[in-house]
Parts: sequence; structure tokens; C-alpha cells
Amino acid sequence: MPDDIPYCIYIHGRIVINKKFKYFIMELRNKMEEMLCRIIKTDRKLYKETGDNSTIGYAIRYMENNFNKDISLDMAANQVSMNSNYFSSLFRKKTGYSFVKYLQKLKIEKVKKLLSNPLKRNYEIAAETGFENDKYFCKVFKELTGLTPLEYREQLFRRTDMQ
Repeated sequence: MPDDIPYCIYIHGRIVINKKFKYFIMELRNKMEEMLCRIIKTDRKLYKETGDNSTIGYAIRYMENNFNKDISLDMAANQVSMNSNYFSSLFRKKTGYSFVKYLQKLKIEKVKKLLSNPLKRNYEIAAETGFENDKYFCKVFKELTGLTPLEYREQLFRRTDMQ
């Protein structure tokens, strides 16, 4: 085989590698190390942005990225390799909210943005933000904002009409 093309072959129980292939593997390893370093730096940056480089900070980012899925306390605790009881008490201590209340607040913040679209129906927004049924969605929304989704939307459009 020519030496200017990288190759790795298996002949009679032995692996034959040329210099180009060895160089290719070394370059690949270096690139992977660089990528891993960038990932670690990005993760550290995310920790700094959330102001929390703890497991709770990681759990919050997990919740932010998966708020529209059915997330349970056990799932979040599992993500950070903690006992769910300990995770729950630590979460409340760090955030001031129970896990469920924090997740509800997170979802409602996303809902508020979606309500600005007049073409979206409440049940569509509820489904998009991870609420299994729209009645529960309306109940949680009113509990956290003091308004129903319809009242919030009307208030939102009244403000934009006045401007």
C-alpha cells in the first residue's frame, strides 16, 4: 500500500498501520481534546451565568431545557445523582421554592411569551409548555399571575393598542 494515504488494515491477526494513519489518530485525539475543553469552558460559563456552580444550578438548567416535558422531582434528582428527598430540601434552600413551584413558575414565564401570539389557543400553549390539561394550566396560571390566560392576553393587547 502507498504510504501517502492513511490506512489501517487487519492482516493475518495483526493490525498494520502506516505513519499517516498514526498522525491522523494523533490529530483526531488533539481535536477531541480541544472540543472537550471548549465544552468544559462553556459549561463553566453557564455556571457563572446562573450564579450557581452547584448541582442545583445544573438541575435548573435541566429544567429550563426540558420544561415542556413531564419532569418529576425524581428525574431531576437523578440528573444530579442525588437522593430525591435531599435534592428537594437543597433545592428549596437554594431557590426559595419547592421543585414543583419553581417548575410551574418557569413554565408560566414561557406561557406569557407564547400568549403574545393571538393565533395560538390556550390548549396549544398548555401542551407546548408541558401542561397535560388546559384546566390545570389555567388554574396554575391564575394562581401565579392573578389573571386567567384570557385576561392576561387581553391586558397584553390593550397595552400594545395604547402604544
